[in-house]
Amino acid sequence: MSRKIAAYMHVLTVSEEARAEFHQNKAGAMTEFGLSAQEQEIVLSDDHARIRAAVAATDAALAAVMVITTIPITTNPPPPPPTGH
Repeated sequence: MSRKIAAYMHVLTVSEEARAEFHQNKAGAMTEFGLSAQEQEIVLSDDHARIRAAVAATDAALAAVMVITTIPITTNPPPPPPTGH
């Protein structure tokens, strides 16, 4: 598969702007990053075993050490907290 999945998930973890773009247009954001349709489907599955297997197909060492956390990237982000008066 591709190391791109791991790279993209890292970008989503560290970049608020990337997460916002993803929430606004998932397919567009992933396409712009360079993920194939198959890679996009794997990311959207939120299936950690599938994600790890896809990365392992090209980089077993990376797949063995990568941390996959549950960040709700496949749903809309929660609304911001109310501002104090």
